[in-house]
Amino acid sequence: MGISHTPGHSGVWKTPRRGSDHWNFGPGPCERRGDGIAEVALAAHFNRPGHKIVDHYTYVLVSDGDLEEGISSEAGSVAGTSISEADRFICRQTTSTIEGSTELTFTEDRMARFAAFGWHVQRVEQSNDVRCRCARTGKCPRRDGPPSLIAVRTHIGFGSPHKQDTAAAHGEALGVEEVRAYQGGNGLACFASLSRPEEALEHFRRAVARGSVAQAEWEARFQTFAYENPDLAAEFLRVIDRQLPKGWDTDLPAFTPADGPMATRVRFGQSDRDLGLVCRR
Repeated sequence: MGISHTPGHSGVWKTPRRGSDHWNFGPGPCERRGDGIAEVALAAHFNRPGHKIVDHYTYVLVSDGDLEEGISSEAGSVAGTSISEADRFICRQTTSTIEGSTELTFTEDRMARFAAFGWHVQRVEQSNDVRCRCARTGKCPRRDGPPSLIAVRTHIGFGSPHKQDTAAAHGEALGVEEVRAYQGGNGLACFASLSRPEEALEHFRRAVARGSVAQAEWEARFQTFAYENPDLAAEFLRVIDRQLPKGWDTDLPAFTPADGPMATRVRFGQSDRDLGLVCRR
């Protein structure tokens, strides 16, 4: 596990594999919406009959804070209208902020908003019912259906006898006594500072083993795909490695002051002749 140098809000160049240079609220779901669009584009370009090398889903864990920002509505609208792929947004509704209840500033019906966008919406009232959450996820539409929003009612500081569902659990450390009270009230042995139970470590290590099996299966399928489609496979590896093709910049237009002012809204696909007319005007 890597160490985040920007805990809470990962930033570009600070935490490995992060490409964002802003806090995740609002723009975060929009970026993941872009991931979903990229997934569709990759599948359409690279998948071939008998070879489905792009077949994943995009799961996004969002919060009240994400949906409170207006830009999330733009991402939700385009997802429900123009692109057919089953993104899954899992909305964590704690109803708590640093200042107090979310009801102070955010009272709209989030599920009704996304339903109006054309999303498939579901609600899970008991966030700790893992089987219920898995069942709800399994009821999401498949890839050719609308995107899904699963609203999960969670409790910030869950299990804390004095701070659960309070602003204090959001912006303050629980403190030694509160942690001990939590452990005792939930049948846990009192652990030393910065320790973790072995059962938790074993649980996550089982996920590593499952991932290794899934990775090996995909690599075997990709090798078969590459044998039959070597050029396409090479292109796929280049794309996922974020490498531009050679010569991508050879045909870029060059502009000088002699070209005159250019209109800011040129219709996509206009010919060079049309473009010149626009510039002269």
